[in-house]
Amino acid sequence: MSRRKNAPTTARESQDRTGTPRYAENTPENAGIFPGEGDQATPEPSEPLPPEKPPVLGLRVEDGEYVGELPANLSRDEFLALGHRPISPQKAIRLRCLDCRAGYRSEVRKCNIFDCPNFPMRMGKNRWRQKTDPARDAKKSMTLVGMDPSELSIVELKTLGHTPKSPLKTIRSHCLDCCLNQPGEVRKCVALKCPHWPFRMGTNPWRRQSSQCPGR
Repeated sequence: MSRRKNAPTTARESQDRTGTPRYAENTPENAGIFPGEGDQATPEPSEPLPPEKPPVLGLRVEDGEYVGELPANLSRDEFLALGHRPISPQKAIRLRCLDCRAGYRSEVRKCNIFDCPNFPMRMGKNRWRQKTDPARDAKKSMTLVGMDPSELSIVELKTLGHTPKSPLKTIRSHCLDCCLNQPGEVRKCVALKCPHWPFRMGTNPWRRQSSQCPGR
Protein backbone atom coordinates (compact mmCIF):
# COMPACT_ATOMS: atom_id res chain seq x y z
CA MET A 1 0.00 0.00 0.00
CA SER A 2 1.49 3.30 -1.06
CA ARG A 3 1.94 6.19 1.32
CA ARG A 4 -0.55 9.01 1.09
CA LYS A 5 0.89 12.17 -0.34
CA ASN A 6 2.09 14.77 2.14
CA ALA A 7 1.50 12.38 5.11
CA PRO A 8 3.58 13.25 8.15
CA THR A 9 6.67 11.11 8.44
CA THR A 10 7.72 11.95 12.04
CA ALA A 11 6.15 13.19 15.22
CA ARG A 12 7.76 16.59 14.68
CA GLU A 13 5.93 17.00 11.36
CA SER A 14 2.51 16.03 12.76
CA GLN A 15 0.12 19.00 13.05
CA ASP A 16 -3.42 19.47 14.24
CA ARG A 17 -6.15 21.07 12.15
CA THR A 18 -5.17 24.58 13.26
CA GLY A 19 -1.70 24.12 11.85
CA THR A 20 -0.03 24.16 15.26
CA PRO A 21 2.66 21.50 15.64
CA ARG A 22 1.32 18.78 17.87
CA TYR A 23 4.66 18.33 19.62
CA ALA A 24 5.87 21.90 19.67
CA GLU A 25 6.92 21.54 23.33
CA ASN A 26 8.52 18.75 25.28
CA THR A 27 5.49 18.14 27.50
CA PRO A 28 4.95 15.13 29.80
CA GLU A 29 2.69 13.67 27.10
CA ASN A 30 5.46 13.50 24.52
CA ALA A 31 8.40 13.06 26.86
CA GLY A 32 10.82 10.61 25.36
CA ILE A 33 9.70 11.14 21.75
CA PHE A 34 12.65 13.38 20.99
CA PRO A 35 15.99 11.80 21.81
CA GLY A 36 17.79 13.41 24.73
CA GLU A 37 14.74 15.40 25.80
CA GLY A 38 12.65 14.73 28.86
CA ASP A 39 15.21 12.34 30.35
CA GLN A 40 15.90 14.46 33.44
CA ALA A 41 13.46 16.17 35.81
CA THR A 42 13.72 19.89 36.28
CA PRO A 43 15.66 20.50 39.54
CA GLU A 44 13.73 22.21 42.30
CA PRO A 45 15.03 25.62 43.33
CA SER A 46 17.27 25.38 46.39
CA GLU A 47 16.39 27.25 49.57
CA PRO A 48 18.32 30.49 50.06
CA LEU A 49 21.11 30.37 52.61
CA PRO A 50 20.32 32.10 55.91
CA PRO A 51 22.01 35.48 56.29
CA GLU A 52 25.23 35.53 58.27
CA LYS A 53 24.88 36.79 61.83
CA PRO A 54 26.67 40.10 62.45
CA PRO A 55 29.65 39.99 64.83
CA VAL A 56 28.89 40.85 68.45
CA LEU A 57 31.57 41.67 70.99
CA GLY A 58 31.89 38.85 73.52
CA LEU A 59 29.95 36.39 71.37
CA ARG A 60 30.71 34.09 68.47
CA VAL A 61 28.54 32.02 66.13
CA GLU A 62 28.46 28.26 66.67
CA ASP A 63 26.01 26.04 64.75
CA GLY A 64 24.18 29.14 63.61
CA GLU A 65 23.63 30.46 67.16
CA TYR A 66 25.38 33.03 69.31
CA VAL A 67 27.47 31.57 72.14
CA GLY A 68 29.82 33.18 74.61
CA GLU A 69 33.38 33.78 73.50
CA LEU A 70 36.06 32.10 75.58
CA PRO A 71 37.79 34.56 77.95
CA ALA A 72 41.18 33.42 76.63
CA ASN A 73 40.22 34.81 73.19
CA LEU A 74 39.35 38.29 74.46
CA SER A 75 41.79 41.10 75.08
CA ARG A 76 41.86 43.40 78.09
CA ASP A 77 40.36 46.22 76.04
CA GLU A 78 37.49 43.98 74.92
CA PHE A 79 36.69 43.10 78.54
CA LEU A 80 36.69 46.80 79.40
CA ALA A 81 34.38 47.48 76.44
CA LEU A 82 31.95 44.87 77.80
CA GLY A 83 31.77 46.78 81.09
CA HIS A 84 34.05 44.58 83.18
CA ARG A 85 36.82 45.98 85.34
CA PRO A 86 40.00 44.39 86.66
CA ILE A 87 38.86 42.78 89.92
CA SER A 88 39.88 39.75 91.91
CA PRO A 89 37.84 36.53 91.74
CA GLN A 90 36.86 37.10 95.37
CA LYS A 91 35.47 40.52 94.51
CA ALA A 92 33.61 38.98 91.56
CA ILE A 93 31.92 36.55 93.95
CA ARG A 94 30.77 39.45 96.12
CA LEU A 95 29.38 41.32 93.10
CA ARG A 96 27.62 38.21 91.84
CA CYS A 97 25.94 37.72 95.22
CA LEU A 98 24.82 41.36 95.24
CA ASP A 99 23.46 40.89 91.72
CA CYS A 100 21.59 37.78 92.88
CA ARG A 101 19.98 39.77 95.73
CA ALA A 102 19.08 42.85 93.65
CA GLY A 103 21.93 44.86 95.20
CA TYR A 104 20.73 44.52 98.82
CA ARG A 105 23.72 43.87 101.09
CA SER A 106 21.47 42.84 103.95
CA GLU A 107 19.90 40.15 101.78
CA VAL A 108 23.35 38.84 100.89
CA ARG A 109 24.18 38.67 104.59
CA LYS A 110 20.95 36.80 105.32
CA CYS A 111 21.32 34.39 102.39
CA ASN A 112 20.22 30.88 103.37
CA ILE A 113 21.16 29.07 100.16
CA PHE A 114 23.71 26.96 101.99
CA ASP A 115 24.56 24.71 99.06
CA CYS A 116 25.48 27.61 96.77
CA PRO A 117 29.22 27.49 95.97
CA ASN A 118 29.42 31.22 96.69
CA PHE A 119 27.95 30.92 100.19
CA PRO A 120 31.26 30.80 102.15
CA MET A 121 32.67 33.82 100.29
CA ARG A 122 29.52 35.88 99.77
CA MET A 123 30.68 38.62 102.17
CA GLY A 124 33.80 39.32 100.12
CA LYS A 125 36.22 37.41 102.33
CA ASN A 126 37.90 34.06 101.88
CA ARG A 127 36.65 32.15 104.90
CA TRP A 128 39.06 29.28 104.24
CA ARG A 129 42.06 31.53 104.91
CA GLN A 130 40.83 32.94 108.19
CA LYS A 131 42.24 31.58 111.42
CA THR A 132 39.82 29.73 113.61
CA ASP A 133 39.62 29.56 117.38
CA PRO A 134 39.00 25.95 118.52
CA ALA A 135 37.48 27.14 121.81
CA ARG A 136 35.13 29.51 119.98
CA ASP A 137 34.20 26.80 117.50
CA ALA A 138 33.31 24.42 120.32
CA LYS A 139 30.92 26.95 121.88
CA LYS A 140 29.24 28.02 118.66
CA SER A 141 25.80 26.65 117.92
CA MET A 142 24.68 25.50 114.47
CA THR A 143 22.54 28.56 113.84
CA LEU A 144 22.82 28.73 110.07
CA VAL A 145 20.24 31.20 108.80
CA GLY A 146 21.69 34.58 107.90
CA MET A 147 25.07 33.94 109.53
CA ASP A 148 28.17 35.69 108.27
CA PRO A 149 30.67 33.10 107.00
CA SER A 150 33.25 34.56 109.36
CA GLU A 151 30.99 33.46 112.22
CA LEU A 152 30.98 29.84 111.01
CA SER A 153 33.78 27.49 111.79
CA ILE A 154 35.57 25.43 109.18
CA VAL A 155 33.88 22.35 110.62
CA GLU A 156 30.47 23.95 110.22
CA LEU A 157 31.16 24.93 106.64
CA LYS A 158 32.26 21.39 105.85
CA THR A 159 29.13 20.10 107.55
CA LEU A 160 27.14 22.17 105.06
CA GLY A 161 28.90 20.34 102.24
CA HIS A 162 31.51 22.95 101.34
CA THR A 163 35.18 22.15 100.78
CA PRO A 164 38.16 24.50 100.84
CA LYS A 165 38.44 26.14 97.41
CA SER A 166 40.13 29.11 95.87
CA PRO A 167 37.90 31.96 94.66
CA LEU A 168 38.51 30.88 91.05
CA LYS A 169 37.38 27.32 91.71
CA THR A 170 34.40 28.67 93.64
CA ILE A 171 33.34 30.72 90.62
CA ARG A 172 33.77 27.73 88.35
CA SER A 173 31.61 25.61 90.67
CA HIS A 174 28.93 28.28 90.79
CA CYS A 175 28.85 28.59 86.98
CA LEU A 176 28.49 24.81 86.66
CA ASP A 177 25.68 24.92 89.22
CA CYS A 178 24.01 27.74 87.27
CA CYS A 179 24.17 25.69 84.02
CA LEU A 180 22.91 22.40 85.48
CA ASN A 181 26.46 21.02 85.69
CA GLN A 182 26.91 21.18 81.90
CA PRO A 183 30.48 22.38 81.09
CA GLY A 184 29.47 22.99 77.48
CA GLU A 185 26.74 25.40 78.58
CA VAL A 186 29.21 27.24 80.82
CA ARG A 187 31.52 27.65 77.83
CA LYS A 188 28.65 29.00 75.70
CA CYS A 189 27.30 31.34 78.40
CA VAL A 190 25.98 34.61 76.94
CA ALA A 191 25.40 36.44 80.26
CA LEU A 192 28.08 39.00 79.33
CA LYS A 193 27.30 41.33 82.24
CA CYS A 194 27.56 38.65 84.93
CA PRO A 195 30.53 39.36 87.25
CA HIS A 196 31.52 35.71 86.92
CA TRP A 197 31.55 35.72 83.13
CA PRO A 198 35.28 36.54 82.67
CA PHE A 199 36.23 33.89 85.25
CA ARG A 200 33.74 31.17 84.26
CA MET A 201 36.39 28.88 82.71
CA GLY A 202 38.38 28.77 85.97
CA THR A 203 41.07 31.26 84.94
CA ASN A 204 41.74 34.91 85.70
CA PRO A 205 41.96 36.82 82.38
CA TRP A 206 43.20 39.98 84.10
CA ARG A 207 46.48 38.28 85.03
CA ARG A 208 47.50 37.48 81.47
CA GLN A 209 50.61 39.12 80.08
CA SER A 210 49.91 41.81 77.52
CA SER A 211 51.79 39.78 74.92
CA GLN A 212 49.28 36.94 75.39
CA CYS A 213 46.26 39.15 74.74
CA PRO A 214 45.07 38.83 71.13
CA GLY A 215 44.91 42.03 69.17
CA ARG A 216 47.41 43.86 71.33
